Amino acid sequence: MAREFLDTNILVYANDDGDTAKQDIALALLASTAGRQTGAISTQTLVEYGAVAWRKLHQPLTVVDEQSAFFARSFEVVPATPELVRAALALAAGQPLNYWDALAVAAAQSAGCALLYSEDLNAGQSYAGVLVVNPFRP
Repeated sequence: MAREFLDTNILVYANDDGDTAKQDIALALLASTAGRQTGAISTQTLVEYGAVAWRKLHQPLTVVDEQSAFFARSFEVVPATPELVRAALALAAGQPLNYWDALAVAAAQSAGCALLYSEDLNAGQSYAGVLVVNPFRP
């Protein structure tokens, strides 16, 4: 079964009741990848989720901590190592990607993911063998 990488916006929408349509999609995606044990995230994903959940969604830090622990238990977490940073730099140099998106692609590639779920990258585009899917597109 193909491995699947979840970008930060998936975790954020799952916790944002301001857009229930996107929340439902994000929750279903989290449940399906966790249930199949095919999902991966990165430390970057967790850091960005924490910042957005606390500052923009105004969630208490205890809730952010509980959610972060849940995500870490439910998905493989790719650490931001010096090697991953260098891989992201190489990707950014050779692809039309900004550094943060390249870091997500490098993490997905490192975890052996064929798919990267995100609304921030070009849906249908393949970067270094990782296909971007926007689950929020009709």
